[in-house]
Amino acid sequence: MSGIVKTDTACTDMEELVTFGFYICRPTDYKSYTDRRYKKIISASDCLCDHEPQLSLCHGWEPHGDDKDYISRFRSKDEYLKMSEEINDLFSSGLFFSDGRFARIEDALHFYDSYFRDQGLMLISVSTGMEYVNLIEDLKYCHNDIGDHEDIGMDIIGWDNYGFHSFLCNSLQDGFPDISFNRYGFMETDLKTASSIASKIQGMGEPVDWFPVSVSRIR
Repeated sequence: MSGIVKTDTACTDMEELVTFGFYICRPTDYKSYTDRRYKKIISASDCLCDHEPQLSLCHGWEPHGDDKDYISRFRSKDEYLKMSEEINDLFSSGLFFSDGRFARIEDALHFYDSYFRDQGLMLISVSTGMEYVNLIEDLKYCHNDIGDHEDIGMDIIGWDNYGFHSFLCNSLQDGFPDISFNRYGFMETDLKTASSIASKIQGMGEPVDWFPVSVSRIR
């Protein structure tokens, strides 16, 4: 686990939750992680769904950049090249991360509205308590106001070098049969309960520090 990094001072006044990133998620065929089965799932973990833009498929990235199938998702190759140039600049500026996480809501909204609005994707934010933000070196940016949004559930995730795992990746929810999941694949519970579950699964599954996140839908 990476060392503690001081976050933006504006976040220290947050009463309960700190938003540390935004993802444009491509809903993925749902795996039967629970007793109930759903058609699609979204997550901050790229083990469970793709996040857009997919940096490794963008122009300038070898060996997978300029992938024909990926280019075909855009209105033209010129649009793909423009998107690639913009996301590469954002990545170089430290405002976009290899796991598909945007640091700023304005950037996430720009890419969603400009390039991915018509692809059936979902823009989400992920938030947690400040004590958890301080655990991860890359969680340097946080926000007090994310504007209009819909709270869509809780997840438990852990950072592993280049991206997050969800506790669903390791079926750790099996130890908590009373958990209910909604149509997005998120727990229908509160932060306190999710925090308790995260504490109980430490040392299990992936070698990460598990922590709870509240997920909100922005688009």
